[in-house]
Amino acid sequence: MRGRRCVDHENARARIWLGGAVCLLAGAACWRRVPEPPPLTAALVEVPGPRPQIAASMTFSCLLSRDGHVICWGDNALGQLGEKARGKSEHCIGEQYEEEVEFPGRCDSEPRVVPGLDDVRQLAVGHDHACALRGDGSVWCWGGNWQGQLGLGKDPRVTPACRDDVACARIPLPVPGIRARSIAAGADSSCAVLESGQVACWGDASSAQISKARDICTASYLACALTPVVIDGVADVSQVAVGGGHVCALRKDGRIFCWGANDHAEVGVSRAGNELCHREYPCVRQPTLVPGVRARQVIAGGFHTCALESDGHVKCWGRDDRGQLGAPSADEKCGPPIFETYPGFEKYPCASTPRTVQGLEHVARLAPGGLCAIVDGGRLFCWGSDVYGELGIGGATGRCRVNGMFELPCSRSAVAVADAGTVVAVASSGRHVCSVGGDDRVFCWGANDLAQAGPPSKPIDLCVHIPPDQKTPCLRRPRELAVAARP
Repeated sequence: MRGRRCVDHENARARIWLGGAVCLLAGAACWRRVPEPPPLTAALVEVPGPRPQIAASMTFSCLLSRDGHVICWGDNALGQLGEKARGKSEHCIGEQYEEEVEFPGRCDSEPRVVPGLDDVRQLAVGHDHACALRGDGSVWCWGGNWQGQLGLGKDPRVTPACRDDVACARIPLPVPGIRARSIAAGADSSCAVLESGQVACWGDASSAQISKARDICTASYLACALTPVVIDGVADVSQVAVGGGHVCALRKDGRIFCWGANDHAEVGVSRAGNELCHREYPCVRQPTLVPGVRARQVIAGGFHTCALESDGHVKCWGRDDRGQLGAPSADEKCGPPIFETYPGFEKYPCASTPRTVQGLEHVARLAPGGLCAIVDGGRLFCWGSDVYGELGIGGATGRCRVNGMFELPCSRSAVAVADAGTVVAVASSGRHVCSVGGDDRVFCWGANDLAQAGPPSKPIDLCVHIPPDQKTPCLRRPRELAVAARP
């Protein structure tokens, strides 16, 4: 069976997809592709409006400029940049390569405008797809569609096999049948807050993210929703966030309800509250209240969730092997059931109860992924993994133990990113970070194997993420891109 190579940024290991399975090249374990997808995320990037926005996927990045256009750069294998092949061979470095390797038409380090979109108010990205909310309430999506995450149904404009037999749309296409107030995208699914205050989602449904989904996606043979499906059990919603396999909705009264994958306590429910979903993975099928939190923003990472409370503090819950919760290591243990069958694999530290991120106060907004925050005055703070230089401080001195085998750089409290300047928008993929300054300049740092952080550095810096043999091109400090939020 043919496989597809990807990188799990939170496990920091190369993977091969074999049908519905994922195999770690650095270990002996395999598990399903979904509901344990690459923990990419993109919840609400910014509140819709004239403020510039930025979004970061694992392999590409996009900017919403002040004039309502979308500009993207990085991986384009599945049309993530919103246009067909650009007619030239682009040079991307690739995982574990010390020299540039040519991937014809795969990626582009030069930021370019996505054609066919204007009057865009909000931007969201998933693993290999992107969606935009326009001023008239319509939602337009493009990129990979192997789990129906574009919401286009059987639209003939979707190419059935763009790369490795994965369907995609290389140009933005309208999602039929919805008018939205805000949008969010996760690994392989997307959601929108409708004008009615309800939530509709489409794409991957294998972890009960969309309990009423009735489709089976042929690329994965897993449950999915090819078109938007309204979620029962939650209403009066102001914002929605989508993670690797879970969804959270913030109601107007500040309460948060979550559902979907919960093998890392990302829903905020202890193991005793779990049901079993695909291949007996823990999940929560109905929107469930997260106790003890009143919030004004919620974000969903791959295996964790964070909330910005009304007092300006941040609380997080879920997986904590790389300091994702921004606090001393959690004492609960979580992980997929397969870990129990492989001696030597330790379950991950996790917390089902929200924990306060250390070193943060007076927070104005959170980045997607919940690993960076802008505080009053525009200062930027980040926490968690620094495997790819994503903290932007030149190298963290703290260490987190992963799988009982590796000591990897991290920070379990928020640290200031001084080189980013005054920041008005930020997005984190978990592998790299991009920000927009008050002067509309754009900076990126972290992993840069597919030009997601811009052109390759000279000389190429390599971050060692699984000692001693796996290396990724990276930027350890913020670097300005040749693009600005104001045209």
